[in-house]
Amino acid sequence: HQVELADGGGSDTGPPVLTWDQIGQMFASGLLTIGAHTHTHADLRKASADMVEEEVAISNGLLVEKLGFRPRHFAYPWGYWSATAHPVICREYESAVLAGSARSKRTFDRHRINRYPVQLSDGSRFFGNRLDGGLLLEEQARRIIHRYHGP
Repeated sequence: HQVELADGGGSDTGPPVLTWDQIGQMFASGLLTIGAHTHTHADLRKASADMVEEEVAISNGLLVEKLGFRPRHFAYPWGYWSATAHPVICREYESAVLAGSARSKRTFDRHRINRYPVQLSDGSRFFGNRLDGGLLLEEQARRIIHRYHGP
């Protein structure tokens, strides 16, 4: 699950944010992994290589400063893959995830892992369909609406 941080560049609208202390406690439990997501939630499809480098460096630096560890995993903002960002992400992280429930390809790229979006309103029926790779029409609609043509 992704959360916005109080000083992570997010807005004041939406669900409450977690504090660094709360995140530190969750991380210390050993029950989860914390990964990077950029500093300002920039759409990396529109970012220059320099902007990608800066977004990643600030995000990584904050995690080192506040929690004492360097992230190994990355989630693309809005799940949108970027050809410009891809080399930076591959260099900086062990893995990266994208949005969308596209079916697995014959080859596996650990820097382009599809994740299954789960909504609170899904219920058990839709949740099961998502895990089975279903609801592809929803994914196609999302791609059209957001003009996304990535993997």
